Amino acid sequence: MIRYHITRTPNRKPRISRIFYITHLLFFLTLIFSFAYAGEYHNSTNKGAPAETLACSQCHSMHGSQGGVSMVYDESTRGYGGSVNAVYSKLLRQSNILNLCLFCHHDNEAAMGAPDVWDGGNITNQSAGLLCYNIGGSPPCADSAKNHTVDVNVTVTVPGTISSPITLNGFTCVNCHNPHGTTSYRNLRDNGTIYAPPGSSSITYMAVGETITYSMTTTATRDNTKYVNMINLPSLGQGLDKYKTSNVVFKLAPTTNTAGIQGFCKSCHTDFHGAGGDSNMGGAEPTNPWKRHPTRDTSIGTGATNLHADSACWIAGTTAAGCAEAFNTTGWNRVIDPNTTDENNGTAVPFCLTCHRAHGSTNHSNLIFGPPTSVGGAGTMMRQTCQQCHNQ
Repeated sequence: MIRYHITRTPNRKPRISRIFYITHLLFFLTLIFSFAYAGEYHNSTNKGAPAETLACSQCHSMHGSQGGVSMVYDESTRGYGGSVNAVYSKLLRQSNILNLCLFCHHDNEAAMGAPDVWDGGNITNQSAGLLCYNIGGSPPCADSAKNHTVDVNVTVTVPGTISSPITLNGFTCVNCHNPHGTTSYRNLRDNGTIYAPPGSSSITYMAVGETITYSMTTTATRDNTKYVNMINLPSLGQGLDKYKTSNVVFKLAPTTNTAGIQGFCKSCHTDFHGAGGDSNMGGAEPTNPWKRHPTRDTSIGTGATNLHADSACWIAGTTAAGCAEAFNTTGWNRVIDPNTTDENNGTAVPFCLTCHRAHGSTNHSNLIFGPPTSVGGAGTMMRQTCQQCHNQ
């Protein structure tokens, strides 16, 4: 038996308790200050992070308790989460992966600087949207038609896999994000890595050597050598402004089916992305019609030439009758603009995030109706999504 010697003195707490509280204080101070780097927080220096910030003990507990106190995060005030008097699989400090993620990414964001990805509150118009917007409550979200179906108990046949069905036994944050970090935007899984939880199909993310490159700047300068730019930040890498739609722009167009954000999405939604001429896509124009909406090998200018898109919204930079909005740098729909500066020259490329929020919106299928001035968009009907580029 291991025996602990606890020294007591009058009016003083046992030494082991004082160490326990100091340890926890340092832990939460680390959270508050380190979370400023957001996506990079989960990363490590050997993967490109500016500093080593994430501590294993923030998610895992070796023994489940310390100093006679449970190390399980208490989420009872939110109406969900496991008992603090239990221990959990993979040494997690909550009952499952989703509850663990939501400890930092739901409600506690004000203290920790982490984005609330569940039902919002600390960021205006998040670029990725929200998993349970205007509903909130306990996971899973009561309306799964408007978000990625995040639920540890659900069995999902992934949309866009008719040719080769992909089935997931539970779908959580870590199906897309690597909790231990990657060099890609938002720690998205990349580089040909494989993730195959028990009972789920094996998924290979992108191709070996491919990552979703990104940049951050305090100015409006664009970097068209990176897939994602976070611009106009109050300070480099700091704060929650990097998550706002108005501060996230997409610049580099991928040249292969496994590259860029499209390539990442294709890792699961295999039939929904491809090159012009691929059997699942059709195209490319003007020789062949598309069978599915293109996500590469096209542009707004090409669409206008072939009568599929309305150039008045883009090249002329003016609002045409029946068209949702003019091309501008604050309210425009999210397209890949490969120019060094935002230009109305018809080179913009539509892709997955032009129409959908990655986490969810107020509309079915995560759609953005009209200009993306809010999580659900400024419009009220699905056709206003189409009208952003098409004037039919």
